[in-house]
Order: sequence, then C-alpha cells, then structure tokens
Amino acid sequence: MAQHQGAAFANETVVLDGNEYLNCTFTNCELIFQGTNGVLLQGIAFNDCRWTFEGPAALTINFMTALYQAGVTDMLDQTFENIRRGTHRQPDAPLEAPPEG
Repeated sequence: MAQHQGAAFANETVVLDGNEYLNCTFTNCELIFQGTNGVLLQGIAFNDCRWTFEGPAALTINFMTALYQAGVTDMLDQTFENIRRGTHRQPDAPLEAPPEG
C-alpha cells in the first residue's frame, strides 16, 4: 500500500484503491474507487472533485440502488446511519436486520 502524506493532487485522475492518503488535498481531480483494495483517507480535503466508481464498487452502488428502488429503505437507512456513526462490520460478517420498533 503506497502512502501519501501531505501531498497536493490537482487536475489529475487518482485511483484510490490500495493507497493511504494522510493530510492530502485533492483539487479538481477525478477520484476513482474500484473496490478491489482498501483505502485510508485521513485529514483529507476535497475541492471540486468528481467521483467514479468502477468494478466491484460500481456493482455495489448499482445493487444498493436496486434495493432502494425495490423499497428496501429501512436496511439502507440503517447502513447509512452506521456509516455516519463510524460503525462498521467485518467484510465477511453477515448483515443483520435493523432492530424493529
């Protein structure tokens, strides 16, 4: 995993997968996440960037879109709430249904 610390990226395409970015700034960049390897983003500033999801990451976005359109909104809302709280699960752990009530 390549580590970038205090770097400034401008007007370029950056594939995030497999890298660590610490206290970096991205300005007018296309940021690509493929979901093929982990990424660490810490102390990051994004200015006028575009996000592109490819490969497994795009499939995940498409799947979540299909779930939402099928009315599975409670599970997706709980997922986003977990993201906001910083709660995460291990990659191989099964999804749990949100508590009823």
